[in-house]
Amino acid sequence: MKIACLSKSVAALAAMLTLFVVVVPAGAKDAAGADPCQLLTRSEVAAVMPGAQLGKPESSREAYGIRACVWEWEGGSFALQLLPGKHGAANEIRGMALGYTNPLARNSVRYETVPGIGEVALAAVEPVDAARGVIADMAMLTAQRGAQVILLQCAALARGDRAAALKALTVLGRAAVARLPAS
Repeated sequence: MKIACLSKSVAALAAMLTLFVVVVPAGAKDAAGADPCQLLTRSEVAAVMPGAQLGKPESSREAYGIRACVWEWEGGSFALQLLPGKHGAANEIRGMALGYTNPLARNSVRYETVPGIGEVALAAVEPVDAARGVIADMAMLTAQRGAQVILLQCAALARGDRAAALKALTVLGRAAVARLPAS
């Protein structure tokens, strides 16, 4: 029971940090107006996440210039967020990781630079590990192209092989960024 409560608390904290890290004026939009659900195909997502359904728009953060698409699959959900690149991909992923880690733990997240995706891309895959200060599973990739940042997230990937999770995020990130209109 404590673990379930911890997961809900971590999810709430991560959501609050997302809003804190990427706050932009109300009504702001990404430069190119891309539809996040059109950046990946169902078959691309299903190749990595078996049984993935068609992506559905998620609009709870649109007032902050963040648009998202969520694909449900047998292991959970996978989200792609498109947000203004004001803070940059590196700051976005580090800000998001704060919601998954104990603030007293230092260097608990291993960030990987991912070449060949936009101007800069970073990934982080960490399973829960209390000894290292990781309090919730996290698997995410951020990539910047022009004035936009893409954030890919799927906690379930962190529960498997780290190298496979990094590869999955890289494949999906590369495909999504390739479809982003120039900003």
